Amino acid sequence: LKAAEGRFLSALDRDPGNLNATIGMAALAEQRGDREKVYEWLEKARDANPESSKPGLLLTQAYLTDGDKLKALSAASELASRFPDQETVSRVLGTAQLTAGESNSAAATFRRLAEKWPTAQNLTLLAGAELAVGNQDAARNSLQQALENQPGFLPAQAALVRLDLNDRNYGDALTRAEQIQSGFPKLGIGHELAGLALIALDRFEEAIAAIAEAYRLQPTAKLALDLARLQGARGDKGKSLVQVEDWLKNHPEDARTRVAYAMMLQGMGREDEAIVQYDRSLKGVPDNIAALNNLAWLYQVRGDRRAVDLAKRAYELAPRRPEVMDTYGWAMFN
Repeated sequence: LKAAEGRFLSALDRDPGNLNATIGMAALAEQRGDREKVYEWLEKARDANPESSKPGLLLTQAYLTDGDKLKALSAASELASRFPDQETVSRVLGTAQLTAGESNSAAATFRRLAEKWPTAQNLTLLAGAELAVGNQDAARNSLQQALENQPGFLPAQAALVRLDLNDRNYGDALTRAEQIQSGFPKLGIGHELAGLALIALDRFEEAIAAIAEAYRLQPTAKLALDLARLQGARGDKGKSLVQVEDWLKNHPEDARTRVAYAMMLQGMGREDEAIVQYDRSLKGVPDNIAALNNLAWLYQVRGDRRAVDLAKRAYELAPRRPEVMDTYGWAMFN
């Protein structure tokens, strides 16, 4: 990293507006976890290279990644005003609008995008915005058009399955999911979607098998938890725990899944083990409200004074959540 930084800084000494070097510095800052420097370098790249949309696109994406919706929308809007005829810029603007909750604006942006560049990707984005404004018929039409333009386009196929599920067309959803399995046998998405349809059809054993196959093909934290919850719902609490334990064994840094695991233990009455897991999760995600609140509750029923500090931290993060207020009040009272 230091060698790369030296090359980039040397290039910037010769040309302070060097686009590649400035973006390279932003990439180094990202590898180091310095988000403020990421923004700073991308803003420098944008300001020094007004003829290029690349820095603005990267800056908007950085804001979206970090969940800063308003800054992402502002950056995307400014970018679109300078590059109104770039497909990628219009796509990013619509995404920022949708993320910021401006669904009508996003639908209008994606509609213009799909009219000018009617690719399967753009039509699928339009369908997502149409769903956000409650126009399911238009969304279905856009997805069908996407598949006419590019048969087998996976995002459109998956979106149609979810639309069928939403419309309670569970048989159609299952058929489409099985088609995805056939077309993409190495991916888990077809099995995951089939699992959702099977749950809706009350075919739980088949649903568990489908989700398990999705997890085998493409293991994720979400699938591990989905499978654990299904197994737990079928009365196999031990197996559900093993499922999450297997994920955490290979991904010990996944603090959010560890919180879910702690909640499972707490729900089963294994409170001492839950305390250990909540405490460990807070080392990775110190501001997780559920972990702070639940650990505070477990401490306060034991008369442990650490409950007050934990409950206060949760309350400062979420002062209007009833369960947080309740825990904080009891912690102070006790």
